[in-house]
Formats: sequence, C-alpha cells, structure tokens
Amino acid sequence: MTSIIDISKTPNKVEFKIKNKGDFEIALINALRRIILVNLSSINIDRDSVIFFENSSVFCDDFLNHRLSLLPLNVEELDKMDFNNLMITCDVKNEGAEILNVYPKDFNVMIEEKEIPLNKVFILENVIFCRLKTGQKVSFSSTLKKGTSKNESASFSLASKVSYMFEKDEKMIKEQLSQLKTEEEKNEFLLLNQERCYARNPDGSPSLYKFMIEGDGMVQTKSLFKMGCDYLTNLLNEKIELLKNPDSSDEIEIEVSKTNITAFDIIFKDSDDTLGNLIQTYGMKEIGISYIGYRILHPLDRILNIRVSLDKKDFSEKDVCQKIIDILKTVLTKVLTLRKDYG
Repeated sequence: MTSIIDISKTPNKVEFKIKNKGDFEIALINALRRIILVNLSSINIDRDSVIFFENSSVFCDDFLNHRLSLLPLNVEELDKMDFNNLMITCDVKNEGAEILNVYPKDFNVMIEEKEIPLNKVFILENVIFCRLKTGQKVSFSSTLKKGTSKNESASFSLASKVSYMFEKDEKMIKEQLSQLKTEEEKNEFLLLNQERCYARNPDGSPSLYKFMIEGDGMVQTKSLFKMGCDYLTNLLNEKIELLKNPDSSDEIEIEVSKTNITAFDIIFKDSDDTLGNLIQTYGMKEIGISYIGYRILHPLDRILNIRVSLDKKDFSEKDVCQKIIDILKTVLTKVLTLRKDYG
C-alpha cells in the first residue's frame, strides 16, 4: 500500500498527503522540508562578480546587484552548459524622451564569444530590472556560480514555500465545540485552537501529513520532493560510511563523554539540526539505547555532537557506531519508501 496519496501537481505547486502508521516521524517530514528549502544546489548570479561600468539610474549599484540576483534562472538548462564560463552583460542607455524599462531580454549572454539564447538562461525575460530616465545608462557584467541558499542566500532557493500540516480531526473539533457555551468561546477556539485537533495514531503521532511545495520556476516543481529525498539518501549513506571506519576521516570524531553516565560522543563536522533531530528521534525507538541526545556545539559552527549510552553494562565505541548505523539505515528505508511512492 502506497504511503503517498492525493497527489496534485501543477507547474508551480505540488500537494500530497503522507499516510503515517507510526513510521514517518515528524522529524523526517521536517527534515525533507528543510532540505528542499535550503540544501538543494542551484545556479545564480555571483554577486561578487558583478561589475558596474556605468550606472546613472536612480538605483545604487548594490540595489541593482540585489535585483539581478533575484531574477529566476533556468537551472535545468544551465546545468547542461559550461555555466562557469558564462558571461551576462548589459549596456543600455535611454536615448528617448520617455522612461525606458530595462528587462532581462535586453541583456547579452555569451560563453566564450558564443551567444546563448536568453530563454536558456532566464525563466522570465519580461521582468523589469530597472527604469532609466532620458540620458541615463546602466552597464554591467556578471558571471554565475553554484550554491545553496543555506551557504549563499535565499536567491539560491529552488522553492518559494515548503510546508506541512496535520490532517484535522473534524469529529474531535465538533466534540470540543459542543463543550463550549458561548459564541465567543467557539469563535476563539476555531480561530486559535482547532489546529490542535488532528487525526492521530494510537501512539499520539499524526496519522496524516499534508505536504505542499511551491516552486519558483528554476526547476520543475514536481521534481523537488524527489531531489530532497535524493539529497537525504546521499547524506545518510555518507554518514553510514563514516561510522563504519571513523578513523579514516577528519569529518568525524568519537570520544568518551565527560559525564556521570557511561556514554560516547560522536561528533560530525559540517552537520546541523536536520541530521541531529533525525538520529535523536529514531534513536529513542531503537532497542538497546538507554540515552540519546544531540546538540550543536556553537550556532555559527556546523558541528553536531551526538551523545549515546547503551543498555548493556560494557559497550565499546564500535557498539555505539553500529547503533547509529542501524538508526541511519532505518531512516534511509523510510526515505526510499517515500521517494518510490511519490512516483
């Protein structure tokens, strides 16, 4: 039986429901939401490369630089090109008496003296970039770069919105309303508290997630959920390989915890709450673990510390690593199921 139902796909929006029988924790759904928003690679204007040769418009260079970075690019087409050698230039002067609008269609795009069609670079060629009064001129050049919105800026995000919510339990809502006496109390409940009444499994977890993705046109919106699943799959496999042979990489450290309980600290470099919350949440259900928790050592450093203690009296670093591997493999199975059921 498929875990994903009621899929609705339009060019800029995808909605579907994820059935949960206790195996898809909120941490996993939220991890996919976070990944789609900030971790997927994109191609955008390299703001550090923008050079304004002349700008006599009413807008300062920094303002136009920012506007330039927000123009949606055709990432799928650019990924097929040698975009590292692509140059975007603009040289427009208003010679007329009326105010002149400057659009991306007025730009020139070249790769090593070969002209590239604008529709291969810009999604929208008729978005106003700036406006020029009589005699004013704007002239600049720019290159592109690859990055993520997490490491660069929001302009690199492939989605404008990613969200999930729980399916309302209408029966519970009616029961709650029946216990309220005044219209004021009922209106307040409907306004502020009805979202707390959601369909639940016997263990209290949500039985249905409503997932929604709004794209910004840079890639096909329907592809974003698969891309998120693929990213998480690669991340989990990468951490599993590190744990199998922790001494072979500087990306992981394992040390005895400096606490009153017998435990080990597993420190992943270049990791964040997305991974930490997943390991902690699914680790709490793992048989043989007496304690598991995580923290980010410093908000500005992507260093994830996971502390683990096992039920048995004597356990080693190897035992702890194997437990984390088991947890990651459990999460990996869930992710692969969602990707397959998404179609």
